[in-house]
Amino acid sequence: FRPLGWRLTILRDMVEFSSNLVVRGAVIAGIAAVFVLMHSDAGIDTSTWDFAPGLREKMICADLCSKGPSKQDEKFAENFKERHPDQNIDLSQLCIWRCVEGEKSQNELEHPDVGTHDQPPPRIKEYVATAQECSRFGSGLTAEDTTPESVGARLSKCGVTHVNLPESSEAADKISKAMFKLKNKGKLKDYTELKHIRAGREEIWLPFEPPLGDLVKRLAVLVSPYLEQYMPGAVFDHVSVIVAPPGVESQGLHSDFSASGKHLEVHVPLVDIIAGLGPTVFCPGTHGSLDGSADPAERAIDWYFLDEKNCGTIPGFSYARLAPAGAITIYDANVYHGGSANNGTVPRPVLQLSFGASLEDIDARNYLRSVFKEDPQRRLGVLEAVSAYRKALG
Repeated sequence: FRPLGWRLTILRDMVEFSSNLVVRGAVIAGIAAVFVLMHSDAGIDTSTWDFAPGLREKMICADLCSKGPSKQDEKFAENFKERHPDQNIDLSQLCIWRCVEGEKSQNELEHPDVGTHDQPPPRIKEYVATAQECSRFGSGLTAEDTTPESVGARLSKCGVTHVNLPESSEAADKISKAMFKLKNKGKLKDYTELKHIRAGREEIWLPFEPPLGDLVKRLAVLVSPYLEQYMPGAVFDHVSVIVAPPGVESQGLHSDFSASGKHLEVHVPLVDIIAGLGPTVFCPGTHGSLDGSADPAERAIDWYFLDEKNCGTIPGFSYARLAPAGAITIYDANVYHGGSANNGTVPRPVLQLSFGASLEDIDARNYLRSVFKEDPQRRLGVLEAVSAYRKALG
């Protein structure tokens, strides 16, 4: 999703569904509380840089490189392109990389308009505060307000939010049972894709047949008021079930799309999500950080917390959502997230409803472009099912 391959090249040059998982209510709350205590932070002092070793250096380098690349940067890029003509290179990021890695000469480092940055700038402090606040909410440590306005506000601020509604739990239970019946009849085999999702996940495309069509529509109608607050006029794209089988590794933190405000994902787990079952980890407040801002602080956040994945390793910047079956998660596809390893003995199926800001945005993303690309018959079946759902939910 991002043109980072050149950096790696430079460094080189140099479903089984469970019907008996019944871990509900107080048990999930208790496990979640322990998990939160292990992975949360009481507060981060941003008066110094101590909370993020190495971030200050990236801030200084981002500030320096915001003044423009040096002649040495341009020469480095020319030499790189000669050796690797198929690789794209961002001069601004190259400048920061050379600076951080100590590859710049003393003359390059001297600039009268670059400060010492003894304290984090306001934008970094704002990001830290947002990450902490949103992580505490996402972990279940703050009260939940399910009004569309409040949910929309959290989604705008955090890039991800969560809602527990009785209606969604009921729909999820019925979808799970319907899929179990279809699987036993052998009707899901031709809709199960094993190569489309990273890290060994399976993606099951729902066939459009009763009662699935009505149940998916019910969920779409249920979340519509929340989506409207963040993405007015959101257009339904597709629905599938993403399954993490027992033993699969972590996906690693990533963004599904390179720009914010273009795509929304709605996740509804079909089983209770406990710590060992591979809950999704979110780095809240990271939506928009990939939008190509030239602001040095944004560049530093992008490089340090996202490219180097430090938002997932420093306490207080991320959380893993533990939730009962049917709980709703809504997130901007641009926010950093990743399914963790499933160390349990049962699969973790999550229903996913995807929406775009417009038909043009759905076409541009083209999520279905590689689905069953080596099996035309199965691909046709999936495309027909997706088309039927789009028509029913349009």
